[in-house]
Amino acid sequence: MSDSAKSLEQMSTTELIDYLAISIYKEPLSAARTRPELVSDDLRVAILIIDFDTEVSMNGILGFLENSAGAQLPQVILAFDRIGAQKTADCLREIQALLNRTGVRSADLRRDLEATEEFEISSFAQRHGAAARGMAREVNPIARRLYLYRPSEGEAVFDMLQSYLEPRRNELVLSLLAWSER
Repeated sequence: MSDSAKSLEQMSTTELIDYLAISIYKEPLSAARTRPELVSDDLRVAILIIDFDTEVSMNGILGFLENSAGAQLPQVILAFDRIGAQKTADCLREIQALLNRTGVRSADLRRDLEATEEFEISSFAQRHGAAARGMAREVNPIARRLYLYRPSEGEAVFDMLQSYLEPRRNELVLSLLAWSER
């Protein structure tokens, strides 16, 4: 058994979540982050929630939506449903409905962002136009209800993720070991 296998097997569920929070941005797990359909259900749930939390913490909801993580919005909603984070899932469903109503698609936002030059300074409205500007005005009040902005009123998402993963810990370790051997 390799040292990394022993290490993963000895980690608590909380430590595994912390490990994932760093590892999903490096090879080989970065491929799992961009293509979550390639991983087990439990690993997918963890990756989607961690990636959502990281992206929204760093770039806000608009940055999440225009980033590659935003393309996973339907799967992110399902991940929050799975761990029982109903307030968060419902808030994200409102955002998804807003996107549908305004005709703004994450793929279009991402394409517009990719068309900018490195280090170019531009606003969301400059990059995406009038329809996206209207959506942005409406999405921010919805997003302010997320657990990230209201820790005392929101859900303890990482506690919920830990509770969800605890009985699935062995399967999670096996999935991580399979990915680490790629």
